[in-house]
Amino acid sequence: MYTLKELFQGMAVIDETQLLTVSDKLWALGTLEDIKQNTTAELFYQHIAVNTIGNWKAGGWWYIFCEQANLVPYIPEALERCHLQQLKDAFERVIALFPEFTVFKQDDATYYDICNFLQSVSIKVENERLNQIDKEQRRELVKQVRNRVNQLDELTESVWGECAPESGWKVILEYISESMLEEDNVLKDSDIESEQEWCWCLVGNIVDAHEYGEQHEIKHGTKHFAPGAKVFINMVYGGFGHEKILVIGVPRHQRNYIEVVIPRIYVENFRIQKVFKPAVLKRIENSTYSWWGKTDDDRDDIIKFLDWLNPKEAENARQKYVE
Repeated sequence: MYTLKELFQGMAVIDETQLLTVSDKLWALGTLEDIKQNTTAELFYQHIAVNTIGNWKAGGWWYIFCEQANLVPYIPEALERCHLQQLKDAFERVIALFPEFTVFKQDDATYYDICNFLQSVSIKVENERLNQIDKEQRRELVKQVRNRVNQLDELTESVWGECAPESGWKVILEYISESMLEEDNVLKDSDIESEQEWCWCLVGNIVDAHEYGEQHEIKHGTKHFAPGAKVFINMVYGGFGHEKILVIGVPRHQRNYIEVVIPRIYVENFRIQKVFKPAVLKRIENSTYSWWGKTDDDRDDIIKFLDWLNPKEAENARQKYVE
C-alpha cells in the first residue's frame, strides 16, 4: 500500500511538478477505486485534492462537475481534510441542487443529461424524469446553480488562484506536511517522538469573508493574517467566553512567525495537533505566556476546549489520541 511518506519523503522540494508526477504514478494504478484500495487515506485524499485543484485551474468548478464527475463524491472529504470548510460548504450547496437520483459518474448518459439540464433551459435532454420538471422550475434551478457555482469559484480564487500562496498549491503542501506525521498513525512509533521536540497545541485557520465594523464591511482574513492561514492558539485570555485568543502565525507578506491577540471569531476549524516545527516551538518557548507541553494532561486540556469550540474534532481527538 502506497503512503505519503513513501512517495514524498526525501524530496528536497515539493512543487507543482512533483505533485503532478506523484499523481500520474497513482493514476497508473487504475480507477479511483483502485487507487483508494492501494493507498492510505491520507495519500488518496491528497490525490483527490491535487486533481481537484488542477482541474479547477483548467476550467473552474462547473468543468469539474461536468467532465470530472468521478472526483465529485470524494471532494467534500478532501476539502475538509485540507481545512477548507468554507469551500466544502459552498461545494455542497451546489451538490444540493442536483436531482436526488444523481449518480456522479463520467461517461454516463443520464449524468450528462443532468448537467445539460442544469446548465441551460435551451438544451434538450432525453431523461424522462428531468422532462417532467416544468420549464419555470428548471429556469429557477439553472439560475441557482449558476449563482452557487459562481460563488464557489469566487471563494476558490483566493485559495487556489494564481495570486494565492504558491499559486494555489500551498494548501496541498501544508496537508502533506501535516499528514505525513499522522499517516497510518505513524506517531505511535515512540522512537520518532523521543528523538524530536514537540508539544500539544490547539490550532485553527483564519476565516475568509466576514463582516467588520459598524458598516458591516466585508473583510477577507484579518489585519495580520491572510484567509486560511494556519495559527497556533493559546486560550490564555479567559474573559467572556475567550472572546480574545493569543495566536502564533505567519503574517501577510512575511515569513517569520509573530504572536498577537485576535478575536476568536476570526478563527475556524479548531483542532488539536502535535507540533514539531522548530520555528513554532522556538516562538512558543520565547513567549511570555505558558503554552501546552507534551503530557496527557496538556492533551486532555486542549480536548476540553474543543468540546465547545469544535465538538466533532473533540470526538475525533479522543478516538485518535485517548481511547
